[in-house]
Order: sequence, then C-alpha cells, then structure tokens
Amino acid sequence: MRKSLIIGFTAAALTVGSLGVIASERHHHENRQMHHLSEELDLTKAQQDALEEQMKDKREQKRSLMKQRHELRSALAQLDPQDKNYQAQLDKLTKDAEYLARETVLQKAEQHKTLLAILTPQQREEFAELKAERKAEREERMDDSRGHHGDKRKGGKYCK
Repeated sequence: MRKSLIIGFTAAALTVGSLGVIASERHHHENRQMHHLSEELDLTKAQQDALEEQMKDKREQKRSLMKQRHELRSALAQLDPQDKNYQAQLDKLTKDAEYLARETVLQKAEQHKTLLAILTPQQREEFAELKAERKAEREERMDDSRGHHGDKRKGGKYCK
C-alpha cells in the first residue's frame, strides 16, 4: 500500500512538473520569437511593449482553442460507428471542427493585422522580406527531404 502511494505521488509530481516545463517552453518560444522580431526589425521599446501586450492577450484565446480542438479529437475517437446516433454525432463534431478552424484562421489574421499596425512602413517591408526568406528556406528543406527519400524509392544513390 505504501509503495503504491509513493509511486502514485511520484507519478503525479512528474506529471505536474512536466506540464510546468511545457508551459515554460511555450512562453520561452514566444519570447524568442519576439526577441528575433525585435532585433531583425529594430523595434522601439514602445513597439516591443505593444507586441508583448498583443501576445499576452492572444495567449489565453490560443489555449482555449487548443483545448477545444483536443476535446473534439477525443470525442471523435470515442464515437461508435455502430451507435444509432453516429451520423448525428459525427455531423455535430464536423460543425464544431469547422467552427474551430474558422476561429483559428480569424485569430491568426487578427494577430497579423495587429502586428502590421504596430510596425512602420519600412518595418512592414522588412517583415515581408523576412517572411519570404523563411518560406523559401522551408520549401528548400522540404524539397531536400523529399529528394532524399525520392532517391531511395527510385533506386537512386541512397538505395542499396
């Protein structure tokens, strides 16, 4: 009995501790993004403060949407195709998914609009260039990884 309690408390402590680390990592990621933007676009202190405030305001909304998406996935996984109400339940979950997708897109658009409102015209141009560079880098990485696997499947140099 005592051993079970110790194991249970240890597992609970590890779980709670790891949740704190995850939350800390997310916050660290947001801070890192803001720091990079601040450096690359030479943001003023007022712009940095406005950006930080925007991120703080949107953080809770993002968490709420993530929680709702998680609950939706769980509900979908628990659906029983043999249930007589299966189609009605599936239709409801589909509508919920559409709503969450729409809210996510609207939230991202609003966040982008607010960010651009904080920036000067010159910073907006620099921001657009940064986005284009990052997109090109992502596409290049995707092409590289596809090419590597493609070579394997087609009997290329990586295939034995």
